[in-house]
Amino acid sequence: MEIDGRVNEAIATAPNFSTTRFYIHVKPGTYREINEVPSEKTFIALIGDDASTTIIVNNQSNGTRSSTASSATLKNFMAQFLTSQNSAGPNEGQAIAVLDQAKHTAYYKCVFLGYQDTLYAGSISQFFKECDIYRTVDFVFNLGAPNDFIFQNCNVTASPEITSKYNNSGGGANTSQRVNWPGYSVLDNAREVATFSVKMFINGTQWLPQTGIPFSAGF
Repeated sequence: MEIDGRVNEAIATAPNFSTTRFYIHVKPGTYREINEVPSEKTFIALIGDDASTTIIVNNQSNGTRSSTASSATLKNFMAQFLTSQNSAGPNEGQAIAVLDQAKHTAYYKCVFLGYQDTLYAGSISQFFKECDIYRTVDFVFNLGAPNDFIFQNCNVTASPEITSKYNNSGGGANTSQRVNWPGYSVLDNAREVATFSVKMFINGTQWLPQTGIPFSAGF
């Protein structure tokens, strides 16, 4: 369906507990609203024309004592060709652009803009393809919850408002100088890397084909 008004109004018209994809075409424009996809609205897809022209924006943050999420997504949610932005400034504390608490969600050629905690990946089996994530602090976070997500051909960029560097040199390729925190390791063979592929890590070959988003199953 086409959107002529608010994104939330279109989401409300989607069938409950659907097992087939419900496509919502979000026309070019700036939509100033907090989108929420209730748990009964399964298999929803928000499709923009281009991330540079289809923009969903809000300014909620911990600094305003309001909700920090501009988009709460549920089971089998998909978004393509749009921008989700939290415009709260760098001094407003946590300001989430996308809150994703669903299983089997996919994003293709989307842009996520924020300052702190731009993308909340709070569940399991989430896939990001050719997306751009911009922020200053904690680009992707999940409050320590167990989850798994994969980024393929994505860009993660620090916003210019806060840039910190200390004693840098070289191209950053010398892994022997990396931190030695628990859980950190260097993968140096194909068998180890395969464990974290789309096919094995998020079982992507079982659910990503129906989204139509291109992906690489392995390395």
